Amino acid sequence: MAGTVTQSGTQHERGGFVQDDQTIVVPDRELHAYAGRPVAFLLRYMRNRGVAHVMVFGSVGLAIGCAVLASYAIRHLVDVMTATPHDGAVQAVWQSVAILAALIAMDNLGWRIAGWFASRTFIEMTGDIRRDLFRFLTGHSPAYFSERMPTSLAARIATAGNVCFTLENLLAWSVLPPALNVLLSITLMLSVSWLMGGVTVVLAAALCLLMFRLAVRGRKLHGGIRRCGSGA
Repeated sequence: MAGTVTQSGTQHERGGFVQDDQTIVVPDRELHAYAGRPVAFLLRYMRNRGVAHVMVFGSVGLAIGCAVLASYAIRHLVDVMTATPHDGAVQAVWQSVAILAALIAMDNLGWRIAGWFASRTFIEMTGDIRRDLFRFLTGHSPAYFSERMPTSLAARIATAGNVCFTLENLLAWSVLPPALNVLLSITLMLSVSWLMGGVTVVLAAALCLLMFRLAVRGRKLHGGIRRCGSGA
């Protein structure tokens, strides 16, 4: 397999296609190690674009943190406005307003930064997954495809990319925001009342345990359906 050095890196020809080594995230010899390890498989591709993912999830965390602190800033503003008038009261009110406005602005900025990076990163990572899996298939002999349905294999590769794209979107927009919101809210609650915060922690832990138990039961059902589909 002859290689040629170009401006974009080392290229090689395989299966009738010229491929760039720099586009390979997981080499063929390592792909089989991720069979049955979907989390490790997804994290491998996320690490390949680590800076962009840090920007996405970091910006989401910044936005959620500012949103939680904004509610605390509103309470502080109300306390300042209802306090007994004294020297510097007007300045204290304006400082509270400025802090609240800054938190709201950072909240909006965080969501926009996260969306800007996610719109490129999640799609590019989906392309990385599909490209590696298709490249892996091109290395098999014709007998491999005669024993299997090529259209089914192509559909599974496309589905794998779509699933990873959906999982990243769920994590960034549906899982991480409420989880951080609850965590930061409980932290603020503990700073006000240990009893109230403790009761909230117990209730949240019980709800999480129930949800995980339901998820484990559903995983067995999905595993049986997947095995039936593979056998078919």
